[in-house]
Amino acid sequence: MRRAFEAMEQGMREFVDQRDFPALVIECSDHDVLFPVKVLQNWDRQWNAHLFVTFPFPCRQAQDYVQQCVETVRLQVEALSAALEEADEPAWPPLPLDCLDPRQPPPRRLLTLIRYLRYCAPPEMTLVWALLPSEIADPAGYRALIAPLLALKGYEPWMETHRFLIREDRHKPLFLPELRKEKFDGLLILPIDFSPERVADTLVRTLNDETAPMADRMQAVSQVAALDVAYRRYEAAVDKYNLLIGYSRQQGDAVGEALALGGKGDIARHLGEIQHAKTWYQRALGVAGPTRNLAVMLNLLIGAGECSLALNQYLDAEGYFRLALTAAESLSSPYARIAVLDQLGQTLLANGKPREAASAWHDAKDLSLELSCPELGIPILDRLSELYRRANMPREVEAFAQQKRQLQSA
Repeated sequence: MRRAFEAMEQGMREFVDQRDFPALVIECSDHDVLFPVKVLQNWDRQWNAHLFVTFPFPCRQAQDYVQQCVETVRLQVEALSAALEEADEPAWPPLPLDCLDPRQPPPRRLLTLIRYLRYCAPPEMTLVWALLPSEIADPAGYRALIAPLLALKGYEPWMETHRFLIREDRHKPLFLPELRKEKFDGLLILPIDFSPERVADTLVRTLNDETAPMADRMQAVSQVAALDVAYRRYEAAVDKYNLLIGYSRQQGDAVGEALALGGKGDIARHLGEIQHAKTWYQRALGVAGPTRNLAVMLNLLIGAGECSLALNQYLDAEGYFRLALTAAESLSSPYARIAVLDQLGQTLLANGKPREAASAWHDAKDLSLELSCPELGIPILDRLSELYRRANMPREVEAFAQQKRQLQSA
């Protein structure tokens, strides 16, 4: 997995650096497209010599896809122009009417957007355009959008200092079979495959490769163990975690040992052996504690807290969840904070502390509203509504219902 990701990143970097071809076709599935998008987002923060413009939205209709592209650039330009004006520098001009007008053909709007950014950006800056929709439900419309960007016969003058990353659907090819049939020499293609089957095959080969470094083989053991758990091959997973525990102890790798012990806790929970699971999490916490690795500690604390709650051991559960909350805050992980506050509230209510439970849920609710996170916030609002309904406080219940509608529309 790591090597495949590094190879993909290297191929993308070489494409951006070269000057002979304007377009790179990334052949991938809907799932795989997340990986190049992540690379481009990282580069956008690190690589100031280039301007990265990434459009990962689903292309259900070409017109809607282009509208999202235009709106994304418009908002970015408005924010940039405001910053330039504060610095007493000239703002960028507004987007052209041909670009903003939804009555114009989508390919024309996209090309106008491309030429506009080229006009505004510094001439020495390379513009990297990523048309990598997470779904292509309008193949004809998408083909019309990308046709002017392929430049199969080489650069056209307006393409100078542009790079275009264009997605092809690996499972339902849109244009590559035809282009390959016509044997175009100027086409750069980067196939990527991070499917579970491919990843599993790569991991097993690494695990069994006696020439590979032992650290790589043990990393593969860890990842295959996680796959074993996912597919309920628990005995095989336990054998691998036992191997990892022994290897980690031999290497003095407390983090690796804690992760493997936590893995055995996960298996015990899957098997319904909650007390055994809690014991494994406690052992893992004892090993991980001196490392001060908060990311590892957070998951183990949550696991121990959930087991304690399931065993009606409320004081233990409260202690673990409060420690987990401190870790989540130190890691600046708002989503983990919401999840832990929710579980802390459930623990406090079960232990006869409704006021403290409400306080925890209010904190979680406020954070979920701030982040527009319905999948975490809505269950918390439901718990608050039920709690206040039992207390005969209809005004508060209605306020929660209104906030729930706000999240549902987010």
